[in-house]
Amino acid sequence: MKKKLIFFTIVSFVILFGNIAFANLVELDLNIVNQVNNNEIEKEDKIYNIEDEKQDYVELNSDKNETKIEDNTSKINISGTKIIGEGIYRIATAIDNSVVVDIAGASKDNQANANLWEYKNEIQQKFELEYDGNGAYIFRNLNSNKVLDVEWGGMTSGTNVWQYEYNGSDSQKWIIEENNDGSYNIISKLNGLYLDFENGTASNGINVRVLSKNDEQSQKFELLTIDEKIPEKTVDDGIYRIAIFNNKYIGLDIAGASKENQANVHLWHYQGEIQQTFEIIYDNFGYYKIKNVNSGKVLDVEWGGTTPGTNVWQYEDNNSDSQKWIIEKTNDGYYNIISKLNGLCLDIVNGSTENGTNVLVNEKTSSNSQKFQFISTDSIIGEKTINDGIYRIAIALDTNSVIDIAGASTNNQANANIWQYKGQIQQKFKIEYDGTGYYKIKNVNSGKVLDVEWGGMTAGTNVWQYEDNGSDSQKWVIQETDDGYYYIISKLNGLYLDISNGSTENGTNVQVYEENSYIAQKFTFINKDLAEGSKTLDDGTYRIALAENENVGIDVSNANRENGANIQVWNYDNLAQQQFNISYDGNGYYTIIAVHSGKVMDIENGNNINGSNVWQYTNNGSDAQKWVIKQNNDGTYNIISKVDSMYLDISNDSTANGSNIQIFELDGSNAQKFKFIKISDKSEKSILDGNYRIALGYQNNIGLDVSNGSLDNQANVQLWEYTNALQQKFIIEYTEDNYYKIKNVRSDKVLDVEWGGMAAGTNVWQYEDNNSDSQKWIIRQTTDGHYNIISKLNGFCLDATNGEIMNGANIQVYNINNSNAQKFDFIEVNIGIDIDESKYPGVKEKVNEIVKNHPNWQFEVLYTGIDFYTAVQGEYEYDNRKANLVDTNVYKGDWIAPNPYVSGNWASASYNGIAYFMDPRNFLNDVDAFQFVDLADYYNSGATIDSIQYQVNGTFLNNFAEDVRISCEHQNVNPYYIIARLFQEQGRNGSITIYMDGGDGKTYFNPFNIGAQVGNDFATALAKAKEQGWDSMQKGIEGGITFVKQNYLDAKQNTLYLNKFDVNPNSPGGFYTHQYMQNLSAAYSEARTFRGAYADTGTLDNTIKFIIPVYENMPESPAAKPTGSGSSTDPNFPAISDQGPKNVQVFDIQTTLKVRSGPGQEYAEIEKLQNGTILLSIERYVNGWQKVITPSGTVGYCSGEYLQFINDVTNCNERVAISTTGSVNIRIGPGQGYTSLGTFKDGTTGTRILKDVYFADGYTWDLIILDDGTKGFVASKYLRII
Repeated sequence: MKKKLIFFTIVSFVILFGNIAFANLVELDLNIVNQVNNNEIEKEDKIYNIEDEKQDYVELNSDKNETKIEDNTSKINISGTKIIGEGIYRIATAIDNSVVVDIAGASKDNQANANLWEYKNEIQQKFELEYDGNGAYIFRNLNSNKVLDVEWGGMTSGTNVWQYEYNGSDSQKWIIEENNDGSYNIISKLNGLYLDFENGTASNGINVRVLSKNDEQSQKFELLTIDEKIPEKTVDDGIYRIAIFNNKYIGLDIAGASKENQANVHLWHYQGEIQQTFEIIYDNFGYYKIKNVNSGKVLDVEWGGTTPGTNVWQYEDNNSDSQKWIIEKTNDGYYNIISKLNGLCLDIVNGSTENGTNVLVNEKTSSNSQKFQFISTDSIIGEKTINDGIYRIAIALDTNSVIDIAGASTNNQANANIWQYKGQIQQKFKIEYDGTGYYKIKNVNSGKVLDVEWGGMTAGTNVWQYEDNGSDSQKWVIQETDDGYYYIISKLNGLYLDISNGSTENGTNVQVYEENSYIAQKFTFINKDLAEGSKTLDDGTYRIALAENENVGIDVSNANRENGANIQVWNYDNLAQQQFNISYDGNGYYTIIAVHSGKVMDIENGNNINGSNVWQYTNNGSDAQKWVIKQNNDGTYNIISKVDSMYLDISNDSTANGSNIQIFELDGSNAQKFKFIKISDKSEKSILDGNYRIALGYQNNIGLDVSNGSLDNQANVQLWEYTNALQQKFIIEYTEDNYYKIKNVRSDKVLDVEWGGMAAGTNVWQYEDNNSDSQKWIIRQTTDGHYNIISKLNGFCLDATNGEIMNGANIQVYNINNSNAQKFDFIEVNIGIDIDESKYPGVKEKVNEIVKNHPNWQFEVLYTGIDFYTAVQGEYEYDNRKANLVDTNVYKGDWIAPNPYVSGNWASASYNGIAYFMDPRNFLNDVDAFQFVDLADYYNSGATIDSIQYQVNGTFLNNFAEDVRISCEHQNVNPYYIIARLFQEQGRNGSITIYMDGGDGKTYFNPFNIGAQVGNDFATALAKAKEQGWDSMQKGIEGGITFVKQNYLDAKQNTLYLNKFDVNPNSPGGFYTHQYMQNLSAAYSEARTFRGAYADTGTLDNTIKFIIPVYENMPESPAAKPTGSGSSTDPNFPAISDQGPKNVQVFDIQTTLKVRSGPGQEYAEIEKLQNGTILLSIERYVNGWQKVITPSGTVGYCSGEYLQFINDVTNCNERVAISTTGSVNIRIGPGQGYTSLGTFKDGTTGTRILKDVYFADGYTWDLIILDDGTKGFVASKYLRII
């Protein structure tokens, strides 16, 4: 019965484990049935266990001829014994032991296939055999550290074998059986299948699998030992310096700190340099890699040499034997370093200890030159014991004494010593933990770090400050002591920071010394809980009001834009200097930026003591400019400096105007509480309006450019190398809504975000100004002195696409990322001329407008040095008013002087008429400006014989074009000027001064009318022609050009304007005396003819030089053009006895008081005034008359006999200060045309007594009395209440 049961059990086994051939089972000896009850069946010397988790029940139903199996969950577990020792083997085929099991491609990955390959001593062909103690082995590949594994735990014959990380499953365990021929079967513990290779062919690439037993040679292997002994691990993995025998301060070093392959290994005295440290890495198979910390490359036998004397260098890790080393301990405690490749030992040439001595491999000896020390740089390993922050480092001997840098020096090698704490910045240190156990101790004043002098290794070595170089001499362990102090230990040498002789005297030296547990080596780190904040306010524009009074807030004194301008308290008046942009940095701190200046709130000189002043300063990213804004329960805020957590504070808790803002320790008072009141967002005014090129911050030769100089909408904005082209120049304007517009000079269009895009990467182009947010920009200074340009529309930053810095690189808007592609500089440029606009108002603006349309035109300024009114008066009076005449057929009324000189239809020009023509600003347009062209230039005129002939066709010069050209070229004179001059003198058909009968049988020609006088033209012109011998038109032209050249152009009267008005200080003789023409409008009219020559010949855009004269004391607005009606104002008024605004009243008049057009009864009546009328008198004359402004606004003159002075008429009494970026005029009357009493600078104070009464020239004019007594009118826009 038992035999029958065993049979059925076997059948069951076959059914349940069909993966095992029945033939294998029938070999079981059925006679040993006694072992069935013990679940054991023994065959020969092998034991097979059948473990039933549940009892199998097998019933044979003979009637139905079926087998019923119920709940059969048995599994087989095949065990072996330990038959070979652990070690390193190659698994060779019995067919050919030169072919071995190999991991495909030397892969280190899971699932890499096992196959056959010819043995090449490659590491992937080697396996470490590990016995598990329970009859099975693990085959671990030396290359990958992964083990042979049955793919996916497969149970079927033919399942593949690969490598996989060890997980302890039976699919990774193998039983080794020895065959009679000495070969081995390798059987999977998982499924009892045999290691096998396909087709029984032992050749490269044949797959390895498991297969049912078949006694073929493909299932037989030789296990061939490779290394009988694995070298032992003698040194723990870590960072070391490798010193020579008996001198730990000399060791291995990479020449020149090189990071390159093939850099040599040699000896050098230890200096704490990173190239002198090595990472020692054990591979678990007896070998080390020695990796240089600086380069990341490993020690390598040069070119894999095997002969003694082969050099050693560094090379990138390639896992070859030339980079593997045995570190073998010697009997005297040192180490030999032996190459796996060749068995040779690392050796110092000639046993020298000199710097630069070479390192090589040599036959092993007992020489000291082959003995080394491994000195761990981790021997002093710290941990984070204090938080990063700003501290004073006090000594335990006296906590009022701290480490100090001598003399507050910022230089390298400045000594560290002890000094009584005074809150000075050189007594503060920034402690920075590096995450690996070490600190840097950086002086706040200098930015340099505590450093062991010259990397010294001996006790007593000095400590100084030095720029951060990352060396171990600058790294420190801060170790807490049992009594609450700290040791500060050098990583370099393990020595302790120490106070020399334990003294507390000022100036006592700081050194490093051996640990002695004395209090002179103990320190305490004192920190005022360095403020670390969070985001409590959204970025935007705010006014910062006092908690006690919202109408009073923080203000920048006098709206000053300069560094160092003081921060104070002032009544809020909606002024830009009282508004601030708040910008959060994402790290707990805010920058507070003054809208009017773009400068940031800053602690003066970074001081950290109570009462330190607060001012504005250029953004430099220092802690003195970083603030925590902390919200209180009552809705107010504290503003806390990152520097020592000092609080923004109002001095003496005063709310009076001008009270100072300072920092102070927390005291909980209202003086340290503020309210942030949101107002409309605006850009800070970080740069002044003007003309700029916008260059990249770190490459100023390249900047913004409009593609191809296009004038069109949608023309792209790009980068381009600066060439001084107009499309590379921009007008920066801070607008009324407090943002910037950036207008291209060439196109007059503004920078615009394409189609108002809201996505990062949106393009930027130019577009006509439509005042949309896509055209408004914030210009914000960065901490390194450059600027971000930020779109109001989407908050993105102007950016060079992909960071490309080259011609044609596109400009977009992108997320702010602090890259150089987003940093720009605004470099002022001249569009036309560079001139002081406050002294010469309107000139630059008008010239720039011309240049925008004519970029090739060039302008220079002629500074006459003459007062404008003096120059006009001089021209007016010269030669009894004969020097400036007007054609009375054209110029009438107030163009004509009172009591003029008259000659025919010509009469003396009025003072105002002369002023109009002398004021260059009246003619700075692209037509009339030709009266300022430099005439002494033939070659840049672009004239040719054809263009000259074109100009003279049909005129009296029709046959003389070549004469004109030759003479002009010979004299280097602009021929178009000569033609214009001739037409001015002769008309187009000629006059009586050509073809003149000389009465001597000759005809004379004076085409330039040289010497001709109005009223006696023919005779005087003929006399000059005879005198010069001008008896042909050619001679008359040549002579006239010579005369003009010598007498005017060479005399620096080389423009039409200077021909007419002799005001060049570089010309010989006095002013006003040497003028070519009497006709006041000659320069004006000739210029129009002159320009026509350029326009007609297509040379208008040539390079043309213009010379613009300017005068001192020029009026704010260009001199007014006479109306042509009425009569002229006589400049010969009586002398002025007194100027300035005074109130007068009409009195003692029986009828009415007449207001006249001048200071005398001879002038016309213009208004009548009743008795008691109050007037404003602005000038008093020696004849008793006064210049007045009547209640109706009429400006006229009254006799002072009927006027009495009264007290000032006032409607206010306000303290004010002048508010301007330069200076402003105080005038005798309410308008720019009134005489100035003087110019006064920003901040000048006084009292406003009359406002909102007078309006002129686009401004409201207020009457003020300055503190120095000056009383006059100023435009109200230049005043602010104080």
